[in-house]
Amino acid sequence: MRASGVTGSISRRRALSVLAAATATTACEIGGFGAESSPTADPGALRTPPPYLAPAPQPLPPPVRLPALLSDFAGTGEIGNGGDGGPALAAQFRSVGGVVVGSDGVVYVSDPSASRIRRIRADGVIEALAGTGVRGYGGDGGPALAADFTDPSRLLVDQAGTLFVSELDRVRRIDASGLVSTVLGDGHAGLEGDGGPAAFARTAGNEGMAIDGDGNLFIAERAANRVRRIDTRGNLTTVAGTGVPGSDGDGGPALSATLNQPVDVDVDGQGNLLIAELTGNRVRRVSTNGVIDTIAGTGLPGGAGDGGPATAAELHGPQSVVVDAIGAVFIADWNNRRIRRIHPDGTMQTVAGLVGGRVESGGPALESRLTLPLAITPTLDGRLLIVEQSARRIRALVPAPQSGADPSSSRTPDTQLVGTQPAPVVFVPPASALPSGAPLAGDLVAEVFAGTGESGNAADGEFRLSAALASPRGIAIDGIGRLLIADTGNHRIRRLDPDGVVRVIAGTGASGSAGDGLAAVAAQLNRPSALVVDSNGSIYVADSGNFRIRKIDPDGIITTFAGGSQPGVGGDGGPARDAQFTEPIGLALGSDGSLFVVDGPVHRVRVIRPDGLIYAYAGIGVDGSGGDGGQAAEAALGFPQRVALNADGSALVTQLHAGVVRRIGSDGVIDTLAGSGRSGAPAEGPAREIVLDAPIGVATDAVGAVYVVASGSGQIVRIDPGGYAQIITGNPLGHGQSGDLARDVPLFTSVVIALGPGGPAYLVEGSGVIWRISS
Repeated sequence: MRASGVTGSISRRRALSVLAAATATTACEIGGFGAESSPTADPGALRTPPPYLAPAPQPLPPPVRLPALLSDFAGTGEIGNGGDGGPALAAQFRSVGGVVVGSDGVVYVSDPSASRIRRIRADGVIEALAGTGVRGYGGDGGPALAADFTDPSRLLVDQAGTLFVSELDRVRRIDASGLVSTVLGDGHAGLEGDGGPAAFARTAGNEGMAIDGDGNLFIAERAANRVRRIDTRGNLTTVAGTGVPGSDGDGGPALSATLNQPVDVDVDGQGNLLIAELTGNRVRRVSTNGVIDTIAGTGLPGGAGDGGPATAAELHGPQSVVVDAIGAVFIADWNNRRIRRIHPDGTMQTVAGLVGGRVESGGPALESRLTLPLAITPTLDGRLLIVEQSARRIRALVPAPQSGADPSSSRTPDTQLVGTQPAPVVFVPPASALPSGAPLAGDLVAEVFAGTGESGNAADGEFRLSAALASPRGIAIDGIGRLLIADTGNHRIRRLDPDGVVRVIAGTGASGSAGDGLAAVAAQLNRPSALVVDSNGSIYVADSGNFRIRKIDPDGIITTFAGGSQPGVGGDGGPARDAQFTEPIGLALGSDGSLFVVDGPVHRVRVIRPDGLIYAYAGIGVDGSGGDGGQAAEAALGFPQRVALNADGSALVTQLHAGVVRRIGSDGVIDTLAGSGRSGAPAEGPAREIVLDAPIGVATDAVGAVYVVASGSGQIVRIDPGGYAQIITGNPLGHGQSGDLARDVPLFTSVVIALGPGGPAYLVEGSGVIWRISS
């Protein structure tokens, strides 16, 4: 999820001194690929870059629940390497550098001094994941446990389970099968490489990393005083900082601003880049239009300012920054030995840490001692993990069992609301799907139909090929063939009309929830991620960030249809308007008007019947993929993504991390339709034996075939009614372009698909491109 890591080691201080003279004299050369006169300054001119697979974008973590207790999570505090195979609390570390949580709840921990990376399973057992224990570089193309690493520190994991490891002058990648490769850096400290393949560039003092909604990877280069980006094609550019240390330039272009030892980055729900400046004592923000400003810190070291604007508060060596789903920003305030939080209203507060406070585990966080909090990362259940640098351990902010929590930080447990009883499970079979799309067959051609591929916020009335989108996550086709697009990062719904013009039909562009009863264009949305259209022309929108379902009637008036009071899972058996959702991300509509809602983080699918009552449909609320042959409502359905209905009355649900598609029959029995759950190269064959790499989108056609978007490999897999799976579009190693055969075109950040009733299909890439697939 979010990057976290160590700074201040001997080798990293050496990198700072090595680069100091270079940045003072060659700052003007930063950004030019091959700008240096060194013979190796343009290695890309003589070599072909390795294939690059962009990270799979991920949702923001759920809100951290406050107030909290501070508890021990991993490590005894003693120096050592022992403990593998036993409880993480009994393990030793030589140092702790980075910590991050995967979409399956597995925690990854780096030990820079031991040159190792370990993981903590959901059952609390720690085990080795990567590194031989020998400091060095080697092992690319082979298993992670046989690879050498140099001071592995900051970590990042994407939605597909790929782990990114920040080393001194490299960033390496460990895929879900455990193989290692290099994505950034040739191993030499330097400044050159912009405009070319990241794997051939030079970098200096890598620290924190983050992924945006398009699949771009951002890296903070502490020693070079800049932040760089690897785009979805694997090319490197600088996005902030001149290379000269400083903390100036607010209100202007980020590329003209100075940064002072940037050590961590994150991306918020609007696509803005947050940067923690260690010696600048600030948190900076780069907007989607490239303008930089300060959101926390005055630049002077100190600890004052709680209760007032974050911009007027003091920080002292911020080491880590993360943002959650409601827009709250958490800061590891290193030298102040505190965790600070910027409330969504811009107010600064301390949520953990008291110098000289209590040391025992389980005490109130505001009364407990923290020893140099270095890195922070949210978990999937509302906790916050904290690396204590000098104590060689990981602590956790755990929700306190008491009332009076900050309502904006609250999050209900994964299984049911506090103080409520779970509703009885009553299976409600789905009606058949609305008319399905035409089958995709023959030699298919892929062409760019809309979007620019660059994140932006198109003006109303732009032509489709010049309309910039921001992390679109949903698409639907209305009754007269118009495309409806969930422009997630821009908090808008857009419509592509037959004249080729893209028009806004909902959302002001500002994140919020206001506007019910008004024209939808005057209302606010918050990360809309899916939409469906009924036979009357009403549009239902999964307003994910507002944990509700909105409805836009044929007259353009918007209302809340379900949920919205607060995040949670309660309300089954009652009116949908009184129910709660955590993050609705997928929708499907039956021919009788039943609406199916995927609530991904709490591992459930629910159904709203035409009478307005909501019921559990699938998923018991736990991670996993067990329960085949039993009732769907009692099965494990870990991290479901999208749902589609078939004409035979069955429902299809994708599970991102498990790599499977589950099928729920009209009798409520669940089984696995496709996916082996294994990692490896995608292939064709019996559907249950194939590899599905991070499946998200799913759709059906008029003959009962199922189409699955494997986002990790950027491919569409067609499963025929007989159960045979075939790759019909996408090739991660291909070089095809718009207008070429679909099987030759790399579609790196594919998310969802919609099939038109009369012909083409439309595929959404998170990079902001809509592809048309046709024969």
